[in-house]
Amino acid sequence: GDSKPKKDKSRDGFEEKVVQVRRVTKFVKGGKQLKFRAIVVVGDKQGNVGGCRVKAKAVVAAVQKSAIDARPNIFQVPMTKYLTQGRG
Repeated sequence: GDSKPKKDKSRDGFEEKVVQVRRVTKFVKGGKQLKFRAIVVVGDKQGNVGGCRVKAKAVVAAVQKSAIDARPNIFQVPMTKYLTQGRG
């Protein structure tokens, strides 16, 4: 079922949040190929956020790969002093 997104605080100061984990199937010559797609968002609550979507054969592997691949995709979001997104 759909549960609350999981949060992890890693060593580099970025918090990881698993947004979605889905089972996806691909029809190949030998039948169905089952994989899991994980979407993970990382951020430091200072306006730096990144995200990535990765497929793997296991849920844990998909989440780990997605969290690692999200770090090079980090971009700056303008924030106010109340830690909300600014307008403009």
